[in-house]
Amino acid sequence: MFATVSRSFLGLLVRASGHQTSRSISFSNAQRSGAYDSDGKTTITILNNEPGLGLMVDSYSKVGFRLNNGSFVVGPIALFPKTVLSWNVQSDEDINEQSLDLFTVLEPRPDVLIIGFGNRPEFKIQLDRLLHTFRVKKKLNLEILPTDRAVSTFNFLNAEGRYVVAAMIPPKAINTTDDDYAMSRDRKKKLYLYDD
Repeated sequence: MFATVSRSFLGLLVRASGHQTSRSISFSNAQRSGAYDSDGKTTITILNNEPGLGLMVDSYSKVGFRLNNGSFVVGPIALFPKTVLSWNVQSDEDINEQSLDLFTVLEPRPDVLIIGFGNRPEFKIQLDRLLHTFRVKKKLNLEILPTDRAVSTFNFLNAEGRYVVAAMIPPKAINTTDDDYAMSRDRKKKLYLYDD
């Protein structure tokens, strides 16, 4: 099962100009007076469908990551705005100064290095302590986040045009919600064209 990246962060980007991938929401004349656009229309663009924004993560599983270009990458990844590499770590416990050396020699230097460590919240404190001197010594802007939040943060910063790099490990467990089950059921209905 795949966890779809949170729509609220992956996001929906509100723009004043229309795009091929945008949807318009119309308002009545009474509602127009408070609209911030001159014609009272708001357009919503889904970032992952926007051409030219670079690579983004559409979904992830316990096995790997599905990117917005349709490819699926198995295992831990090092993700750049236009490139993805396999990251040679086996688990979050392998994250250390040596496994992050690649990111210190990049030119130009990334604005932010995001580390997605899986989904053990207690591990963040341990990683923060372990990488504190590394962060200071190498002068890196480092964000250490659970993988689900790392994915959302990478997608958002990449869409803003920042030079962001992410090193992420697939989570060992994925939390599902009722919305996930409902979306899965709806996709299955569309796929098999049947009613309950």
